[in-house]
Amino acid sequence: MSTQSRADTFNHIRVRPTPPFIAIIHSPDEHIEQLRLLLGPFDFGRTPDYYLDKYQERKPPVHTKSYTYDGEYANALKEGRGVLVSRLGSLYEGWFKGDRFHFRGRMIWQDGTVYEGEWEDDRQHGHGVYRLINGNRWEGRFKKGGPVGKGKYVTIDGFEDERNFGENCIIF
Repeated sequence: MSTQSRADTFNHIRVRPTPPFIAIIHSPDEHIEQLRLLLGPFDFGRTPDYYLDKYQERKPPVHTKSYTYDGEYANALKEGRGVLVSRLGSLYEGWFKGDRFHFRGRMIWQDGTVYEGEWEDDRQHGHGVYRLINGNRWEGRFKKGGPVGKGKYVTIDGFEDERNFGENCIIF
């Protein structure tokens, strides 16, 4: 067996291509939609291993008093790719696991701040980039919703400052 065919077999078993995901819901906040257009479409990336053995189904968008959700479900829970818009207008697009933000996603808050990166149990957890409305950004690791360890603060004019954060610190 050649190297190429072994790689194809491995990819066929472990990774399934992620088909395009197009959400039909939008934030009621025009500012958030402009930011979303400026940022471009969210890249869901590869399908995480966790989801390979799960059956997800796509249903019509769900509207509740607190949010609107368009995405995939498994066992009546938000599971897989989806977009959630809160009643207040913030928008999350990314992966869900058991009704929670999980794996990889992007949140755009009402004030214009944006976090794109890894999530676990509805909190930023793993590598990510947090952008302020003034264009400055923090790139680094997050744990349980806050920056932790070494990261880089970059201003809009190009100034870079490497910093080390303890747990549960405020970035700016």
